[in-house]
Amino acid sequence: MLVLASESLSLLRNALKSAKFDCPKEAKMDFSMVDIAFWQETEPAFRTLQEALAVDPLRQDTQTRHAVSQWEAELAHYLFHVFDRDALTNPDCPDDILQRQLTARQELASSYRKHKARKDVLALVE
Repeated sequence: MLVLASESLSLLRNALKSAKFDCPKEAKMDFSMVDIAFWQETEPAFRTLQEALAVDPLRQDTQTRHAVSQWEAELAHYLFHVFDRDALTNPDCPDDILQRQLTARQELASSYRKHKARKDVLALVE
């Protein structure tokens, strides 16, 4: 679970850089506020999941499996909410910038969907 959360934050950082810069690998960006907000804002859902797993660590109960699925869904929702809020800020931006932002969002979606840690978490509830 922590691997997925941590690596999802990394995907979000990379997507934000890709949305904001032509050469994201060369760009420097301070993500300290994004990092702090990520952990603070996703912690309640994680704690709920942690409590469910403490009672049913083998995930035999439907409610526990639902808690795992719910946590993953909330994590994904958070990633896209923050990306949209931080990257898609100017409705009047030039087409080339909008295209770069939308491409970065599509890459975030694809990378998150294909991520091994996500697949591992979802496999826990199959």
